[in-house]
Amino acid sequence: INTGGSIIRAMKQFSEKRRMLNALSRLEGQVRGIRAMVDSDRDCAEITQQISAARSALDMLGVRLVAANLRACVAEHDIPAADRARMEQALGALVRLH
Repeated sequence: INTGGSIIRAMKQFSEKRRMLNALSRLEGQVRGIRAMVDSDRDCAEITQQISAARSALDMLGVRLVAANLRACVAEHDIPAADRARMEQALGALVRLH
């Protein structure tokens, strides 16, 4: 997996950058909400539920980042259309699985 600057190009190319930034904004709001819940002594079960939701969202963001990077790597090479289609199916399954 390429860890260089091409990640940013990949996100732009597949309109993922905006989606990722929006997701990060939502995550920031979730974390601020969790902090407020702790500060106001909310029930432990409610707080852990929100922590779990934030973790899931962060994990999904990681999956999207890796998928965008893989797409960028594939785009840089002459790969047959059938192989690209199989890769897209696999990436789709990965995203749905998570």
